[in-house]
Amino acid sequence: MGKEMANMSQTMILSMLLCFSSCLDVVSGFHSSGVSIYVINGGSFRGMTDAQKRRGGLIHRGKQGPLHGATMMGASGPSKDPTVWDRLVENSDQYKEDSRMFRRTVFDEDDWKKFRSSGRLLNNLFTLFSSGVIRGLWVEVGLVASVAMSVYIFNTLVLSGSLPTIFGYQFEDPVSLPAIPFTLSSPALALLLVFRTNTVYARWNEARTAWARIEVHLCNLGRQGCTYLEVEQEEEHMRRVIALAHTLRQHFQPCKDGSFEARICDLLGKKELDRLQKANDMPIHAISDITRVVRRSQTIDGSTKARFDLHLDEVTSALVICERLKKTPVPLVYTRHTGRFLGLWILTLPFALANELNSHFVMVPIATLVAVFFFGIEELGIQIEEPFSILPIDDVIETIDSRLCQMQCYTCHDEDEDRSLGVDMSPLFDEDAQTSRGR
Repeated sequence: MGKEMANMSQTMILSMLLCFSSCLDVVSGFHSSGVSIYVINGGSFRGMTDAQKRRGGLIHRGKQGPLHGATMMGASGPSKDPTVWDRLVENSDQYKEDSRMFRRTVFDEDDWKKFRSSGRLLNNLFTLFSSGVIRGLWVEVGLVASVAMSVYIFNTLVLSGSLPTIFGYQFEDPVSLPAIPFTLSSPALALLLVFRTNTVYARWNEARTAWARIEVHLCNLGRQGCTYLEVEQEEEHMRRVIALAHTLRQHFQPCKDGSFEARICDLLGKKELDRLQKANDMPIHAISDITRVVRRSQTIDGSTKARFDLHLDEVTSALVICERLKKTPVPLVYTRHTGRFLGLWILTLPFALANELNSHFVMVPIATLVAVFFFGIEELGIQIEEPFSILPIDDVIETIDSRLCQMQCYTCHDEDEDRSLGVDMSPLFDEDAQTSRGR
């Protein structure tokens, strides 16, 4: 009987290894392109620019190529091909980056009704595995599930007495950890995750508010130009304000389909597009062009020009805020410590579950679900920490473009057109109200 159990356990282990290996081969086949990974002092650098590699010590200034001593790491020793693990991580990262454009949510009335629907609970549960956040966590969650399954199989073999001798040692007790360390450390982990989530949400909200300010002041800037500037300068001013809006979007959310270049050509022409693209800072260059247009006006006084400057000052202030958010992440020491704490806590959780659940198979799905929820909270923070690739900036710019074009079309109407109130208008007050007001 013991021999049969030993053979059965060996068959189970072999089957699991083959199944896991097949899954790795299938998933790694989704991303077959090679990835160059330079490793120096135990660090890996993927897809870095030359400036980033210089800061990391990968390239000497004035030279191209890796430093002496950098090696290409493969499955076994130096190799040009990425390892299976690298392909898994690369495939997961590619999915996360590609899905960010679908997080630029803009609601209309129907969307809000659906959002408030009473069936949202069941709908959220039924779409659990189609969630973009969860689909982007399959590497981390799969690793935790593998550890939990390994602990379950190992303890099952130990309890059945079917585990062979390993390095001359015979295991008699299942591997497990007490639950007290996890109970004591869970509040600290929760505080770290909550603080990080609140911090990155504040960054996202600040970026959203900054773009709302940009929309308000650009629309007011265009309205004042239509009202106070001369006819020959009015259209140029409006075109440059619209161009500034598209330039700001290109600066924080680059368009690679050529739509930016096409729109700037329509607004300003090819020569102005080339001049704008050669500038070191395109948004500041576009703001300066608007200032020059207002300064050339001969019909408005200094106080009116100052009002134009107030709106440009607000746009510049919002631009600086967005630049700060883009360049300065949450302190890396905090992010890394939280990630290490969470990783060790989750990866060792199956050992505590084995102690609490007597190595029952239910420990595997429980550990997997806990990993999904905890890693999901961390992933939410990672996804919104850099807000500009998930904010609906394109919708903001389209709104600015449409409103300013509408203003320009309105001012281009025939000046002799009668815009007075119609004779069929309703009175502001009825006769009784007017009589009482007269009294």
